[in-house]
Amino acid sequence: MHQIQLRQFDKKSMDEIYQSMFAFAYNQLNHEQHAKDVVQDALLNALKYADSFQGKSAFKTWVFAILKNKIADFIRQNKHYEVMSDMSENSDEEFLAMLFDDIGHWQNGSSPNAFDNRWASPHETAENDEFYQVLELCLENLPKEQAQVFLMKEYIELGSDEICKNLNITRQNLYVLLHRARLRLQMCLSVKWFV
Repeated sequence: MHQIQLRQFDKKSMDEIYQSMFAFAYNQLNHEQHAKDVVQDALLNALKYADSFQGKSAFKTWVFAILKNKIADFIRQNKHYEVMSDMSENSDEEFLAMLFDDIGHWQNGSSPNAFDNRWASPHETAENDEFYQVLELCLENLPKEQAQVFLMKEYIELGSDEICKNLNITRQNLYVLLHRARLRLQMCLSVKWFV
């Protein structure tokens, strides 16, 4: 990235990017100083390798990819994280009751098919900045352990075994958390985005 492109980011823009990066890192690491450290490392790497930024994606997307790798490295180096609460939460049971009937079928309007062709082009939807803002809001409203597991699996792209080892959970617990996170995200996105 050329100096001219770097200058396009005023203090407010960089503060917004930093706050988003910090929120994401804190959500993953649940430790303020560790989150600040990985964000700082990511931003320093972005500056160090600014010439390699080709502008094929948004700067924020590029710097978040660096952050994702820094978080994955941190998790691998520190080997063990604990999930914040236990798996059985009454709120989850209530939430699942809203989505499924007594015999386990989707309630009307809750199934993935209820979104019809609004999922037709996920690539176009994913590139939409507004979608990312809504997704971030939905992720912030997930229970902490569900958000952490979802982001580790889907964004940081850690393997299931690695997530289980780092969080000291079983594969079954991982799948339950992922399933619940995806259901909550589906519900949130259907209300806040796919209206």
